[in-house]
Amino acid sequence: MKRPESYFLVLILVRTGEIVKTNKVVELNLEHFDEYYTVKGDGRMAIGTSVQNQRFQLFLKLLPKRSLILDQGCGTGYVAQFLLDEGHKVDCLDISPVAIKKCKQFFTLAGFNSEKYNLWVQDFLTFEYPETKYDGIMDLFTLHFVPHENQKKILESIFRALKPGGYFFLGIMLIGSIKISEPYSRITENGGTLLKVDEIEAYRCFYLWNPYEIRSVLTNLGFKIIHFYHPLSSIEFICQK
Repeated sequence: MKRPESYFLVLILVRTGEIVKTNKVVELNLEHFDEYYTVKGDGRMAIGTSVQNQRFQLFLKLLPKRSLILDQGCGTGYVAQFLLDEGHKVDCLDISPVAIKKCKQFFTLAGFNSEKYNLWVQDFLTFEYPETKYDGIMDLFTLHFVPHENQKKILESIFRALKPGGYFFLGIMLIGSIKISEPYSRITENGGTLLKVDEIEAYRCFYLWNPYEIRSVLTNLGFKIIHFYHPLSSIEFICQK
């Protein structure tokens, strides 16, 4: 089947045939991730390699000392802890109250000074990004959970929220990374994906790009791409404002 060029996505709930409108995306993703962090615990195994990979290490080296970082979609704060260990301040936001609660518990157990971090239950569709505030911003594999047009607006806000010369570390899944396994997932004719994962009953939504499209979006916004890594199913960028 020829891949359509439209960015406008419609998600179909496989088991009922219900059309999932974009204003239901946040609700579906919240349900999924609350259940995920309740069932899976802190989720560290899923993202543990992020702090070990070369892109994260490069991101750390590029940051000025005692930077202020926004960790968007922070989960339980596993990656943010490494930033705190390096002496940075971190604003952590996540859609899941369960994740933020666990994040606070882990930070407290680790003995981090509460003045060094903020924890917010927040989805980035409604987050009010401040102007030129952050030395660095991270989004590790969460941006693709909202529609493309929303992704573009969020990336515009991220660009404005960075200080001049600030760094943005983005990890994002790509078209072709989701395999079809009836009755739990389907890629619709216009490219949207609704997926049920493992023992998690709640569905989550994906809005995926091809690597050339997302690279073009970033550069058109004014980001300078310093480094990227492109395995088959995802791509990671380190960009500078």
